Amino acid sequence: MTDGRFKLGAWLVAEDRNRAFDGSTEVENPLRERTRILVPLVTADLRVTPRFGLQFAASLPNVTRTAVVPRATGPFNYRENLVPMSRLQRGSGTIDPILGLNLNWGRDPWTRFVTVAARTPVYENEDGLRTGSAVEISAGAARYAPVRKIGLFGRVSWLHRQQDVFRGTPVLVGGGNWVYFTPGIGVLAGRRLNLQAEVKLPLYRSLSNTQLDSRAIVQFGISRSF
Repeated sequence: MTDGRFKLGAWLVAEDRNRAFDGSTEVENPLRERTRILVPLVTADLRVTPRFGLQFAASLPNVTRTAVVPRATGPFNYRENLVPMSRLQRGSGTIDPILGLNLNWGRDPWTRFVTVAARTPVYENEDGLRTGSAVEISAGAARYAPVRKIGLFGRVSWLHRQQDVFRGTPVLVGGGNWVYFTPGIGVLAGRRLNLQAEVKLPLYRSLSNTQLDSRAIVQFGISRSF
């Protein structure tokens, strides 16, 4: 919904994992474990040609884990804001390039699109963590209002993610298959200023082990093209 050769964006991704699943079945969560994730994200997009561009991104995840642990003296409210090194990279460095392909077609006011993206880790970091590879395939459509100020879009996507491996042992979070439906809206607030919000709703999940998952992943942000 914006033009220009360079685009700068600021985004926030929020997820609240408070439901336990074993494969595709929801199971009890006796300790009321919960993981809240907030990811501020800054992106920069450079259009090299009308059909080729580059994107750069930087993020600083904020992860808070809580649980209620029963004790003889009464329940203990456990909380930690720093996730163990085996669960999160702390800037120690890996190279995990993301390769993607996007196809758009259609006639105004409709646009249809298909996207394929894959994360391909190259090596483990200095602490022994290798992030799991992932692939996501999406298809959807967008429709713009006659005045071109508002766009509504929706997509269905399949995500396959392998588990992270810490010093040769799979980390017991993250692996599985998901099918998501994502509705969203974009608003052109100025000539080159765009506001966007979307919510990622899981239609199906099959997790590699018993782990927490969320009801939805919410993302909103603002971008400006130059």
